[in-house]
Amino acid sequence: EGIEIIGEKAFADNETIVTMILPNSIKIIEDEAFSDCIMLQKINLPQNINYIGKSAFANCVKLIKVELPQNIDTINKSTFSRCQSLSDVILNDNIKIIDDLAFYKCKKLKNINIKYGIAYIGELAFYMCNSLQSVNIPETVTFLGNSSFSSSGVIFAEIGCKSTERDIFSYCKKLKEIVFCEGVEKIGANFAYDCSNLVNVKF
Repeated sequence: EGIEIIGEKAFADNETIVTMILPNSIKIIEDEAFSDCIMLQKINLPQNINYIGKSAFANCVKLIKVELPQNIDTINKSTFSRCQSLSDVILNDNIKIIDDLAFYKCKKLKNINIKYGIAYIGELAFYMCNSLQSVNIPETVTFLGNSSFSSSGVIFAEIGCKSTERDIFSYCKKLKEIVFCEGVEKIGANFAYDCSNLVNVKF
C-alpha cells in the first residue's frame, strides 16, 4: 500500500510474471508498464486507478480477463493490442473513448458491450478480433474509425451512429446481418467490403 504510480515500462518484457496483485492505492499506470509480459494471466485493477497509458498491456498474450475501474473514461491507443487470450472485458459505465488499436488482434475476445455514452471508437480498435460475434454501435458514437472491426468474426451488427469512416466491417467473412437504426446519415466507403456471407441488410 502507498504506491500510486507504476511508471513507463516498469515491468515490460518480463517473461516470468504470471499474476500481478496491485494495491488499492494505485492511481496511474503509465505507457507500456506491462507490455510484453508474455506469461501474465491475471491482474487486478483497483477502483482508484484513473489512468491507464498507451500499450500498457500490449502483447500480454496470456492475459484472460480485464475489468476496468469506474474512474477510467479512456482506453488508450494499443492498451490491450495483441492480447491473444483476452476473452472477457468488462467496460465501466463511464468509458467515452476506445482509441486506435485498443483491442487490435485480441483473437479470443467474444463479447464487448459498447455502452450508451461511448463517443469515439478509433481506427483498427477491434481489428482481427476473430471471436467477436455481435456489435451494437450506439447513437452516442460520433466517430467510428477506419477498419474498426475489419477482418473480425462479427456475425451481427447494429449501427446507431450518424456516420462512419471507411472499411468498418471489410473482410468480415462471418458477417450475416447489419441493421441500420433511424438517424444514420452516412455509410463510409467499403463499409462491408468483401463480406461474402452477408445476406440481410436492414434500414
